[in-house]
Amino acid sequence: MNQEEHIYDDQTIAKAKEATQNFIKNNFEGVKSIEVEEPYRSPMGAMKSKGKVNREFEFTITINENYSVDGISVDEGFPKMKEECKEKACD
Repeated sequence: MNQEEHIYDDQTIAKAKEATQNFIKNNFEGVKSIEVEEPYRSPMGAMKSKGKVNREFEFTITINENYSVDGISVDEGFPKMKEECKEKACD
């Protein structure tokens, strides 16, 4: 079975990409560009997407069914989280 199963319709893909971009723009400093790949279903069933910030630093993000962000893992060197967003994610 393919680890990264692409199964989402165009509307879901667009909403997931928008949620990802908004989350990164609102929560991290120094973001100049965001590239987001098509979301996929992880082996555990979660919607995930991969991408790059500032054409250099990779991330993997987990998106809930309501298009809120459940979590993000980032490469070393990824832009720092804004101070006001460390306790609670900024909208």
